[in-house]
This record gives sequence, C-alpha cells and structure tokens, in this order.
Amino acid sequence: MRLTARIVVALAFALVIAVPLAGQGPPPDTKLPPLPHPKLPAVTSQDILDGFKNPSRWLTFSGNYSGQRHSPLKQITPENVRRLVPQWTFQAEGMAIGRGFEATPIIQDGIM
Repeated sequence: MRLTARIVVALAFALVIAVPLAGQGPPPDTKLPPLPHPKLPAVTSQDILDGFKNPSRWLTFSGNYSGQRHSPLKQITPENVRRLVPQWTFQAEGMAIGRGFEATPIIQDGIM
C-alpha cells in the first residue's frame, strides 16, 4: 500500500512539473555565429625536426624527438622556483589513486 502511495505522489509531482513546461514550446534559436579561426603561424615538418632550436616552441610531446622532456629555457632557476604559484588546476575525477595526471603541454611561439 505504501508503494502505491509513493507512486501516486511521484506521478503527481511529475505532472506538476511537466504541465507548465509542456506549454513553453521549444527554446528560441540561440545559436551564436561560429568564431573565426585564430591566425596561427604554420607548423612545418622542419619545425618539428628542429625541436628546440627555437626554445619558445614546444611542438611535440617531450619537446623534441630526444624524449628527454627537458626545457632549455632559463627563466625558472633553483633560486626563484619557490616563488612559483599555481595559475590553473584540473580536477581529474576517476583517476587511479597515487598515479596522478601527466600530460605534456604543446607550446607554439610562447603560447601554450
């Protein structure tokens, strides 16, 4: 008997919500025009092969084909590293515990 009462209450609640919504019709067309593609410099196969000849470009995973993942940039040093603060975080839910989330950023002309 209690199950029947719960079903009746649930159906009544659904009707209270559904009836006003049914009269609204479809939402208005709110599509925005597409954004123009950004003007980025072309990346050639020679750019990829050159690796860190231009250290402001990190165009492949690991930075270059050596796979060392070491940046030749000199702005971060042992003396100033403690002043670094997070500027962005990503919460990866469902990741394996203790494993973390690892990814290599791709940088072109100083833009990550």
